[in-house]
Amino acid sequence: MRVSEHVAWLKVNGLNPILVMAGGENILVDACLPGQFALLKAAIQAEGVPIETLTKLVFTHQDMDHIGCVNELLSAAPGLKVYAHESETPYLDGTQTPVKLAARLEKLEEMSQSEREGVLKMKEGYAARKISFERGLKDGEGFPEAAGFRLVHTPGHTPGHACAYVAGDKLLMTGDAMNLGAGGELQGPNPVYTKDMVLAQESLKKLQGLEIKTLICYHGGLLEGEFQPELKKILA
Repeated sequence: MRVSEHVAWLKVNGLNPILVMAGGENILVDACLPGQFALLKAAIQAEGVPIETLTKLVFTHQDMDHIGCVNELLSAAPGLKVYAHESETPYLDGTQTPVKLAARLEKLEEMSQSEREGVLKMKEGYAARKISFERGLKDGEGFPEAAGFRLVHTPGHTPGHACAYVAGDKLLMTGDAMNLGAGGELQGPNPVYTKDMVLAQESLKKLQGLEIKTLICYHGGLLEGEFQPELKKILA
């Protein structure tokens, strides 16, 4: 679903990646859960973009619900180049253990058998998705030719978490830095899943200087209507 001149909102079974189509680029931001490739491909191609023409895949962060279809995407689009913030890439290229996996591994001996099996499955999932990045992006870096696309580093949820901002469309895709509640209300980072809540909330202040007319939360989707007062309160 097109939500601005250059951006399509891809609704994939409760998750909300975006597709940026500008300046000769087709940029996918985030890649859903494992097993959702067929749905993700259908959503992309419904926008008139053949899957093989994707040029860049950008991750807001390392969690499995954001990187799950990376292998299938790389197979489908041989020229696809992968990016994330430079603080996040070590967790996905195999250099460091992903944050949530590391926390669970520390408590492995305290878990039930079924819980341990779940953690080991999670470990296998990351091992099967060691990602070779084109390079890590710095805060504020991106692809100016693609309607001013850039990353805004918002650490806290994970060390290298970043939001994606399309300056030309005044659109922000929040990753997990903000979420929509069940009633559609804008919320900050979810404390249950956030490594450092103090840092995550402080990071939101970096978004204050952005002009935002369209907001898409990876968990919750499109925020419509007059949301500026609500956004201002969250970013304060």
